[in-house]
Amino acid sequence: MTAADDSPSAARPSRRRPLLLALLVALVGVTVAAAIGLLLLAGSPRTTAPAVAGRIVVVDGAGLVRTMDAAGGSERAYALMGGLSQFPAWSPDGGRLAVVGVSDQGAGLFVLEDRELASSPDDIPNPIYSSAEEPPFYLYWSPDGRQVTFLTSESDGLALRAAPADGSAPGGVVRRGAPMYWAWTADDRLLVHAGGDGPDAYVGELGLDGSEARRAAIVPGRFQAPAVSSDGLRRAYVMSTEEPEPDIRSAVILVEDSRDGSIRRVAVLGPTALGWGPGSERLAFIAPRERTVLPLGPLDLLDSISTEPRTLLQSDVVAFFWSPDGASIAAIALPSDEPRQVATRGTSPATVDAQPAAEANTLQLVVLAADDGTVLVDRAVRLSDTFIRQVLPFFDQYALSHRIWSPQADALVLPLVGADGQAHISIVSLDGGQPRAIADGEIAFWGPDPHDLR
Repeated sequence: MTAADDSPSAARPSRRRPLLLALLVALVGVTVAAAIGLLLLAGSPRTTAPAVAGRIVVVDGAGLVRTMDAAGGSERAYALMGGLSQFPAWSPDGGRLAVVGVSDQGAGLFVLEDRELASSPDDIPNPIYSSAEEPPFYLYWSPDGRQVTFLTSESDGLALRAAPADGSAPGGVVRRGAPMYWAWTADDRLLVHAGGDGPDAYVGELGLDGSEARRAAIVPGRFQAPAVSSDGLRRAYVMSTEEPEPDIRSAVILVEDSRDGSIRRVAVLGPTALGWGPGSERLAFIAPRERTVLPLGPLDLLDSISTEPRTLLQSDVVAFFWSPDGASIAAIALPSDEPRQVATRGTSPATVDAQPAAEANTLQLVVLAADDGTVLVDRAVRLSDTFIRQVLPFFDQYALSHRIWSPQADALVLPLVGADGQAHISIVSLDGGQPRAIADGEIAFWGPDPHDLR
């Protein structure tokens, strides 16, 4: 998925190029990086603060999975296959974790109960899937929490598999192809995009046994994860228009509504990333202003039945994450000198850290209200190398399975590099103030509140 003429404009500031190069390397090397990459974590002192509902999972410097509250307390630790772990994902009810454990003998997929006491090795269950030749990596729970879908790296590419979360059956193959992205449309069906925009590309709905329920009658364009609305009634993906002229738009976003059979089309240029707002009819997307190999451009929003998107953020956005209530969007953008007025949501406004982040990995975190684009947070951040390489290039898929927002939609958990050069798991509140470090590590995800199953 690369081409000689698909590159960022030379007119952009040179300080952006190291990050773009890192994202491009990660995108091209997804199969190898996801299959064998281990999380290398650093240490930092913790701080304390009042606990917030919902727990956070971290992979620490020793490769242990740790869960904790938003103050960094009430820790529980789990060691898998020698202590090296990847891709921890919370179940929809917030009571379990699916985690990949890695060792010299292979890799396994484990489902763990997040119990009150730290687990001993005797408490670790057998993996629901394990293999040395076809190791698992990325994983994604079903909406009802009964199945775990995951990718395996195989000799001829990738396989999408599904296994019962209770380990009652082995992980069967749903679809083969590379690259591979999917979204749940029901507890037992997936909307799959396999093969990118190549000759064997596929977009369609599949059962967990691989049976084809419905194939989209399109030539897939350059996008990754398909988008399914919270109520399952709307689909969004990108169709190639196969236009021969290099100076015209080469693809369209198709928005299908099963309620009335309507189809909306929005012209885009080049790779596009999509995401429905939870509980809403708003579709957010980023698409380039010019031809490039990455989904990189302004953050646009398509409201309800409109075919004319409105721009929320003009910056070059590399990733966005909807809040669980659909009211806000956290955007991660390339550095910008554009001034933005930050709304006050507490005793102090969000401000840029007094200690500037290292220029090579500096990004801008901008949180916006979806209704009117009000800027709630606007700060320079330096994210961990693991987050930049692993999450950002595939954020549209991660946004479906792993959450960086708190259940109350009032804070984010991010791995921020501090003045000491180490990555610290940090809470960034929408109420303002400086980020609050709670643990050591380079990656973390917030679980839902088990008492608020929205």
